Parts: sequence; structure tokens; C-alpha cells
Amino acid sequence: MPMVTIKTVRGQTPEALARTMREVSRVVAENLGYDPAHVWVMLDEMPDDHFMVAGKTWAELKSAVQ
Repeated sequence: MPMVTIKTVRGQTPEALARTMREVSRVVAENLGYDPAHVWVMLDEMPDDHFMVAGKTWAELKSAVQ
């Protein structure tokens, strides 16, 4: 059974997160030939000061990219 983990910073709506997990589950099942009931999708949200790129936290960077 495939197990997919999605890591993202907090801030998305519950609806957007659920939609993303459903779509990932569907795509994995379709492309790998699994029954969707056997595809596990887990989503880990983290605070934006717990994610760093190039020595800066997402909290520091997000205003520059939004």
C-alpha cells in the first residue's frame, strides 16, 4: 500500500488541505494501480518559523514571495 506524506506550512484552509489529500490519493491510485482504499495520505502542517530556506525561515521569506 502506498503511503504519501505532504509537509506544508500552516495557513491553508481545511477545505484546501482535504481537497489536496483527496487528489493525491486519486492520482496515486490511478497511476500505480491501487485501490484508493489502500492509499494512505498524511499531511503535516508546521509553523512558518519551523521551515527554513537559504538560512531564512518561511516567516521571514513569505512576505517577499506573496
